[in-house]
Amino acid sequence: EAEAASMREYWRRLPGVLRADHNFCHYLVARSLIVLGGMGTALYIVYGKRTFAVTDTFAADLTMAALIVQTVSTPLLGMLADRRGNKLLSEISALLGAGALVLVLLAPNSLWLYPVFMLMNGALASMFVAGQGITLEFGGPGNLPTYVALANTLLSVPILVAPLLGGWLADTIGFGNLFVVALVFSLAGWAAMRFAVRDPRHANGTA
Repeated sequence: EAEAASMREYWRRLPGVLRADHNFCHYLVARSLIVLGGMGTALYIVYGKRTFAVTDTFAADLTMAALIVQTVSTPLLGMLADRRGNKLLSEISALLGAGALVLVLLAPNSLWLYPVFMLMNGALASMFVAGQGITLEFGGPGNLPTYVALANTLLSVPILVAPLLGGWLADTIGFGNLFVVALVFSLAGWAAMRFAVRDPRHANGTA
């Protein structure tokens, strides 16, 4: 059982948790980069309207196709996470997001937005499943609530900043350049997750 601590002592321990667990810190950095790679996600419809003059009906069809992909893929992604680990699923999420960005940059017509939205929602589903599970694999039973609280608190910063940054970049440098910047973040996040993070399931002997 974890030793009870006062609120003051609990807050004093938090920086030490991050300093002691480099793998967890690397995960938070990698995950933050992947989140920033999704800065243009909320603007795909706006881009479609401005570039291809898509109608509201077409936008609704895109959303429906994306939701179908998410509904079908989520249980399959859960099975993959059980068998191969949440770290791999996090890497897949980054690559799916990067694939969506490549397609939207190359799209010659509005029909290309269908695979863009499918890949985008596949990336979101992958990260949702992986994010729910991977934090539980860091640390030990005694400090698990602390790890969950740290992850949720620290990752809320890039989650909040990403859409604001995406909107600002779209206004200042244009959608094309925004998507390029987002692609760089997505690939950097994949590389950090792939090469800088050790799978906590195996590193901590929880497999």
